[in-house]
Formats: sequence, C-alpha cells, structure tokens
Amino acid sequence: MIGNNENEFGIERNKIYRKTHPETRKILGLKPTAIDEAIADGTLPEPWPLTGHGKATGWLGEQLIEVQRKRLAAAAQRAAQRAARTEGHKKKSKPRGATR
Repeated sequence: MIGNNENEFGIERNKIYRKTHPETRKILGLKPTAIDEAIADGTLPEPWPLTGHGKATGWLGEQLIEVQRKRLAAAAQRAAQRAARTEGHKKKSKPRGATR
C-alpha cells in the first residue's frame, strides 16, 4: 500500500505540479503546446487555478498519477490489439514454400 504522499511514477500525490513547470512537462512527456492540446481534447484534465487572481494553474499529483495509469492502460490495450491483429494475419498467411 502506498502511503499518503509517497511517489508513484515519480509523482508525489499531494504535491501541486504547475502546468508551466519543466518537472510537469517531464512527467507528462509533453511540450507546452502538446499539453494545451491534451487539455483541449480531454486527454488531460483541466488544471486548477492556483490563485484567485492570477494565471497560475496546476494539478495535484494524484491527478497526474491517474493520467499516467490511464495512459499505461491505453498503451497495453493498443499492444494487445496489435498482437491480436498480427496473430490473425499469421493464421491467414500461407506457410512458406506452399504452392497454390
């Protein structure tokens, strides 16, 4: 069991990660424009405003952990689909050297 503020994926659960901070970009593996696009298409949740009057926004580490879990699950699903297609293709192919 992971404690209250332990790391998962190198992310501290209760830490705030500012949208513009290089550490956040490193965690997400995205550049600023790609982060904006991911927010716009719903891949990333909207960051929370960090002040009542400024432009600073960010995510709680727990939110980024959930994003990483979803990304890993989606990658595993794509890999399984790719493997199934490859296996199906192998079954339909003629064995090497077969004539007909």
